[in-house]
Amino acid sequence: MKRIKSNTARISALALGLMLTSAFVVLNHDRKIETPYSIKFDVRSTSGTFTGLKGTVSFSPDDLANSKITAEVDVNTIETGNKTKNGHVKNEDWLNAAKFPVIKFTSTSFQKEADGYSVKGNLELHGVTKEINVPFKYIEAGNKGTFSGSFKINRSDYGVKGSGMKASFVGEEVEITFDIPTVKQ
Repeated sequence: MKRIKSNTARISALALGLMLTSAFVVLNHDRKIETPYSIKFDVRSTSGTFTGLKGTVSFSPDDLANSKITAEVDVNTIETGNKTKNGHVKNEDWLNAAKFPVIKFTSTSFQKEADGYSVKGNLELHGVTKEINVPFKYIEAGNKGTFSGSFKINRSDYGVKGSGMKASFVGEEVEITFDIPTVKQ
């Protein structure tokens, strides 16, 4: 009788272990951001790119409820194609990179849309956090996947005011376009 209980306990432990392992495999949607990626911005008189992207991505089109994205970009990696302009954008009148060195996005929910997906989340820029909705397309091929899309924000909503005449030339609306390849971990 003792031997039967012992074997039953082992089989139960093995079954529980297999269920937990398979649940982890099913829920493990972790992806690593690959290079080259592209993060571009465009306002009326200035356009450029950011590098310095870091983040965690856990995404599956089949499990949007458990998908998450956290991403941040180093403000000091801004590139406008003009060193003087880069310096102006980083100073206190604009992005104030010394005080606010990162732009951060944290997802709160995902939704399937007719032509792709959307992610709702909090964008932290210049010390101000606002909820935004970002439409995107996701293309998966094997263990690789690419997120691409664009969205617009108003720079003044985040306290990025600029100064003097330059502020009026720049415009309020900033379009951000991204193309970010990932690979399953």
